[in-house]
Amino acid sequence: MGGIRVLVVDDHPNVRSLLATILTHMDYRVDTASDGLKAIRMLAGASYDLVITDLKMPRMDGIAVLKHSREQYPGTDVMMISGHATIESAVEATRLGAYDYLTKPFHVDELKIKIGNWAEARALRRETERLSTIVSLMRLSRMLTGNLDLDSLSKQTVSLVEDTFRSRYACLMLVESSSGEGERRRQVVLLNSTNGRARPAWVTGEVLGYVINERKPWIGSAGGPDSGRSPDRGRGQSAICLPLCHHDEVIGVLSTARMPEDAPYTQEDVQLITVFGAQIAIALDNARAYRELKELNLGAITALVTAVEARDFYTRGHSERVARYAVAIARKIGLSPREIEDLHVAGLLHDIGKIGISDLILNKHESLTGEEYEVVKQHPRIGATIVEEIKPLQGIVPLIYHHHERYDGSGYPDGLAGEDIPLGARILAVADTVEAMTSSRAYRPNLSVEDSFELLNGGADGQLDPVLVAVFEHLWTSGELVLQPALGREASSTPVSQQLLALERPQSPVRGPRQALQGQKPEFLATGEVSAAGKTLYWEEESVRE
Repeated sequence: MGGIRVLVVDDHPNVRSLLATILTHMDYRVDTASDGLKAIRMLAGASYDLVITDLKMPRMDGIAVLKHSREQYPGTDVMMISGHATIESAVEATRLGAYDYLTKPFHVDELKIKIGNWAEARALRRETERLSTIVSLMRLSRMLTGNLDLDSLSKQTVSLVEDTFRSRYACLMLVESSSGEGERRRQVVLLNSTNGRARPAWVTGEVLGYVINERKPWIGSAGGPDSGRSPDRGRGQSAICLPLCHHDEVIGVLSTARMPEDAPYTQEDVQLITVFGAQIAIALDNARAYRELKELNLGAITALVTAVEARDFYTRGHSERVARYAVAIARKIGLSPREIEDLHVAGLLHDIGKIGISDLILNKHESLTGEEYEVVKQHPRIGATIVEEIKPLQGIVPLIYHHHERYDGSGYPDGLAGEDIPLGARILAVADTVEAMTSSRAYRPNLSVEDSFELLNGGADGQLDPVLVAVFEHLWTSGELVLQPALGREASSTPVSQQLLALERPQSPVRGPRQALQGQKPEFLATGEVSAAGKTLYWEEESVRE
């Protein structure tokens, strides 16, 4: 029991001496204080497991010591002792959290029994806490290993370490290896830390070198290494720097610290943090591998998008802009990092199915015939078929497949309506429509952003999710998102009143969402047809032309 530390507080020297002798013979480490004020100063400078304090003392009594100890050091138990004991004082001490109450004069055996009972209860309590912590750690570990987003994982890890181990500071670093000129180099990259602060001064190159090269935890304080011992509380911060190892490789470093006024980390804390660290290492390795796989996939995605957009000068950059707009909407409405990432990739790939559509149709300057429009309408199906063959991208298949559905049910391929359309697909539809309207195409000039939103607000409740339209417009008007439309080979200076297509009605009218303009505030039309002087004037929206 030599590790248990007891503080004896009594204004009578003989009582202090007697208690210290008895406790020392019981193999406890004992310090003494002559009054409450001195006891409080000693509590601030060292960590104690038990305080035995007299009730009546000059300057500060035992009740004040009890209150202070329970408030500031909840892990320290307090036992009261008094020669003026009353039922009221005993009840008050118990109410304030005293472990036990002993009256003077006391028998030595009585004291030993009470101390023995306390030690057994303390050991049982600590074992229960340890087992509870292990169970919590395993549950938390399962949460971590299911998180494949590196940024989210690092934030979650820092928060869990702070809460689980009562740390004031935590820092997660990634160790990246590279080979060059015949030698292997390691770079330590800060992933996340408490309040976003930089790596603390005590995590020096020497400390990191020891942890990474020796693959052992460093235990110390701001004053330096402590040879594996928990640092004395008076020396400064109690700190741990732990290597995160997986498959015999150090892939990260976890650092955590408590403030000088906190109880220092014990060897038991180190063991628990090491258990937790092993799970963090697995999660970190999974997230890192997922990131690398994602980067490879994005490389392939970029090549596919480039191949599609290279077929039409006017749509170059369209997918990147749609992806950027969709991500901005998703962030504004609070989607998760995983959902935002899916939307980003879906935005890049939403038109990948056009790779199966003839150039003669895609680059046609005139109005599409009904048959040609039916061919164009196949590109969501084709795109979904292509993407579903790539296992990591299977989650975005519904977004690509349904991005031409319309809120009123007039879209394709399945004619879904309202919230039956996946949220990600509704977001893509808004981003896709605005990008198409504000960018030039081979068959028409662009609309201004202002006129585009005027058109959308005139009928957003029919074609597009009105809430998402409002969110997108707010992003633009507030300056949170800058729209960068493609103006084609030349920036269009055509007045908006002329930014229409006056087209003869085709033999087989093209049904679908079109924007009608007739010298008045336009409205979305179910058929897209408005007769005027023997012609049909309509705005060919992106669902017909992109």
